[in-house]
Amino acid sequence: MKHRRDVIATGLQLGEGCIWDQARNKVHFVDIEGFTIYSYSLHDKTLEAFNMGDYVGCIALNDQGDLIAAVRNKIIRLNLSTGMQEPVMQISLPAHIRFNDGKLDPYGNLWVGTMAIDQNHPKAQGAGSLYCIKEGRVISKYDGFTISNGLVWNPSGDKFYHIDTPAQKIDVYDVVEEGVLSNKKTAVSIDEKEGAPDGMCMDGRGQLWVAMWGGGKVQCYDPGTGAKIKEVQVPDPNVSCCIIGGGNKNLLFVTTAQDEHNNLGKLYMFTGDHMQEEWY
Repeated sequence: MKHRRDVIATGLQLGEGCIWDQARNKVHFVDIEGFTIYSYSLHDKTLEAFNMGDYVGCIALNDQGDLIAAVRNKIIRLNLSTGMQEPVMQISLPAHIRFNDGKLDPYGNLWVGTMAIDQNHPKAQGAGSLYCIKEGRVISKYDGFTISNGLVWNPSGDKFYHIDTPAQKIDVYDVVEEGVLSNKKTAVSIDEKEGAPDGMCMDGRGQLWVAMWGGGKVQCYDPGTGAKIKEVQVPDPNVSCCIIGGGNKNLLFVTTAQDEHNNLGKLYMFTGDHMQEEWY
């Protein structure tokens, strides 16, 4: 695939959680370990930073245009115009657990997973959960994950795709009703040599785009067959998240994280020939 690659932001410890804001023509993303939410304007090429004071697992955009942030064990509403932070709720989590990836479902509820802060912690394996939060309260919870990641719903909203990173697969669930999942199956199995699946998004064709941690790329899969369709090479090894954006849905934004040689992570923007036809 031919594409142009631009570096939008640098200096990230653990870049993650990129989302596209169509109304503002902006991409928002986080540095989990830098405790910061960033907002980049494609219109005037400016980058704003909002310090949240703790681990920022993910962000989502609500109907009012505010960001809903999962910060360690709290849900906080961030007004992007004023920078004001308003607590929404708090979940009681063990000290070694924090929020990780999350997204809004078709009902407008926030689904957010958890994981151990230190994956070498003796209780890290299976310590994560997946919460569904509606209007400031938990309406459902699913347990037994290690690193909950990559939440995606299909366009009709009746299928939910989810990644537990160490399991090296993408699972699909039936959405029975609001907050209720069932019939878990493996949609895609991923060889360890490709990297570990992390953040994920879906294009207009229903294909899954997956950030490959340790693999230095984003891979596209057909969830119906489990087959890999294409990939985009990324210069950094620890690729953490991806989202399709731009006014014509012709851009792919990708976050990366610090590597073993202490090279800090970045936010990349990929633009390619006939990107709209290929990616959305």
